Amino acid sequence: MQKWQRVLATHRNASLFAVQYHSAQLRFKMLLQWRIVLRKKLKIFRKAREADKYLHVRRAWKLWVDKLADVRRRKTLQVWERRKVQAVFNRMTLRLSLTTTS
Repeated sequence: MQKWQRVLATHRNASLFAVQYHSAQLRFKMLLQWRIVLRKKLKIFRKAREADKYLHVRRAWKLWVDKLADVRRRKTLQVWERRKVQAVFNRMTLRLSLTTTS
């Protein structure tokens, strides 16, 4: 009877050890899988952050280019208006000089 009790105790201990070992292996595998998924999510997050920075820079560049184009348009308009005013002024001075000499 004692022999059977020893065998039963050995089997119980082996079973408990197997359960503990399986539990530890399962925890290790689940933690590994969680870390792999976390790493993938972090890579996606980094790419999203880089894309966001790129889009911000692109938007700022477009605003700067639009502002520069606006400044150029204003300068072109001022030059055009100055030429028109100069032409009108020249015609008026020509008429005045003709009327005063006659």
